[in-house]
Amino acid sequence: MNRANLLTKAIGIAGAGIVLYDVHKAGHMMSQHEIKHAIGERLPDAYIASRRQETLSTVTSKLKDRIFAERVNFALPDRVNAVLGYVKGAFNQLSSDIVPALLATGALVKNKFSKVFAAGLGLYSIYYILGNIFDIGRIKHFEE
Repeated sequence: MNRANLLTKAIGIAGAGIVLYDVHKAGHMMSQHEIKHAIGERLPDAYIASRRQETLSTVTSKLKDRIFAERVNFALPDRVNAVLGYVKGAFNQLSSDIVPALLATGALVKNKFSKVFAAGLGLYSIYYILGNIFDIGRIKHFEE
């Protein structure tokens, strides 16, 4: 491989790595959010049911406490919500980063246009850095 092909592949790998890192982190954050949201929805009703009692029976109270503890420690709903949240967050971020993902994929695929995709990824990176990080070219709503 010559230097141009190596540079093209390096740009493609860097772009794909950044996109995949963002996708993974967004999936992880959404996974945690979904777990917390589901726990917040599930546990108040379980707690209220465990406190409601018609008699002063100690046995009933202990059984209700045991059932509540089992509902709190039952991990299957949290695992399902974690997987669903990860997939939801990852695909949401991937759809947001579709342009750099496609450019990085094009730069990694061996064809005659891989250099064009790498150049496009470089230009997109410059555009993204200037617009989203340095806030150049954005409308400033709070300045006169």
